[in-house]
Amino acid sequence: MQFNLPTTKDQMYQILNDIFYYYRIRRPSYDELMLQPLDLEKMTYTPLDEDQLVAKAFTKLGAEHEREIFMRKAELTSKIEQLKNQMALAEENMNKNITKINEMYEQSQDKLAKQTFNTGLENSSIYIDKLTYLENEKISKAAEIMDSYDSKIEQYQALIDEYTSELNTVYDYYGNIHEKEIEATVLQLKEEEKTKENEVFKYNNAIEEKLQRYDNDILKVNASLRIKYMEVNSGEFTKDQLIEMGYYDDAVRCVCGYYDTLDSVTAFQTLSTDRKAAIYLDDYYQNVVYMYGVRSGLIG
Repeated sequence: MQFNLPTTKDQMYQILNDIFYYYRIRRPSYDELMLQPLDLEKMTYTPLDEDQLVAKAFTKLGAEHEREIFMRKAELTSKIEQLKNQMALAEENMNKNITKINEMYEQSQDKLAKQTFNTGLENSSIYIDKLTYLENEKISKAAEIMDSYDSKIEQYQALIDEYTSELNTVYDYYGNIHEKEIEATVLQLKEEEKTKENEVFKYNNAIEEKLQRYDNDILKVNASLRIKYMEVNSGEFTKDQLIEMGYYDDAVRCVCGYYDTLDSVTAFQTLSTDRKAAIYLDDYYQNVVYMYGVRSGLIG
């Protein structure tokens, strides 16, 4: 303890009282245990807004939708080309069959003409009637063939028109379907966003619980240590502890500081009857008195 040496007895008693309080009464304050804070980082999460969800749905489904439209257009185009080829083939076959009918009846007419010429009946009504019959039959057969193929060609053309109409409106057809799929995907993404948000909320709650538990543990540890500290420091200090702390050194220095201002005889005689100083010096009192006795020559 730091103090100025006394010059009067009252100052000596006051300083001794301060020394007594400083070493024997006062207790150092308890410094709580300082631990490093628990370093746990919370998560932050910002849900996507409606526009961002729609954009994400388009990104997710865009390629699939384009592929679906492309495949449908390719399918319709292929069917149209096949029907056109089938229609062209039907027209070709119709023309071939008509040509065959014409050739066949032309041969029959030539044969009839030769037979009639050989018999001299080329100008008779019989020849003309047979020739007319063959011509009418040729026309009838050709008409039957044309009717047969015209029906097929009309069916082909109807399908071509139908597929062409689908091809021209393929975006409109899939537009409604794809719009519904986008809406459904947006709803699904909203659920996923909600799930992520809940997971982040639960995670942050768990982190907060750990932080609070850690803080509470620190409070408990400090409370326990404070109690133990109070238990240890509640009793009186032993002489050995006071010696180690420096109490007696300061007490002797204070007493000697004052009595050294007196002559040796007066110091010895006054200190010998100073009961208050004796209380503060305790076992060291006799030693100090003896020292001043030796100095004064009153003790040999």
